[in-house]
Amino acid sequence: MGPTVEVGMRATIPTLLGLLLCAAPATATTVVGYDLEGLARAADAIVVGRVVDRSAAWRDGRIVTTVTLAADDVLKGEAASTFRVEVLGGSVDGISQRVAGVAAFEPDERVAVFLRAEKARAAFSVVGMSQGKMRLELQTVGPTLVRQTGDLRRVTKRADGALIEAGPLPAEVTLPAFVRAVNAALVKPGPAR
Repeated sequence: MGPTVEVGMRATIPTLLGLLLCAAPATATTVVGYDLEGLARAADAIVVGRVVDRSAAWRDGRIVTTVTLAADDVLKGEAASTFRVEVLGGSVDGISQRVAGVAAFEPDERVAVFLRAEKARAAFSVVGMSQGKMRLELQTVGPTLVRQTGDLRRVTKRADGALIEAGPLPAEVTLPAFVRAVNAALVKPGPAR
């Protein structure tokens, strides 16, 4: 029998704690931050509407959820009554995948979304991950509110190329103010996409 090594309780506890910390799932994503103007410029379509259907399926070893939005208003892009949006993550046969930072949609949720055309799949994706999806909240009194959602850490580039933390998108604005801001961003001259 070879030599044995005894490990005291003091060495075991830090080792176990280290292993537990390493096993924790990552739940944040860092992305280059968009402001409202950047989202509007990058989008092929900007839609205010409601989630009317969601279905998830396996594709290339990943779960992809297809969301159907019924459009109440199309602020940019070709007018259509529905839009098909695909996002990574979802649940299929009791197996769930979640990608931190990706926009998630709930049944009957009212949303404002900035969409990029994915022509090869005849669908759209959300611009800037969850930055490009806002939840609409109906108020008992007053106008509908548009709220930013998501768990992203946003960064931007300084002139010297260094990445720095970006300021947040407005957390809450009325729907009429949101529409005015989007329309103003769409007519403002800027770099082509």
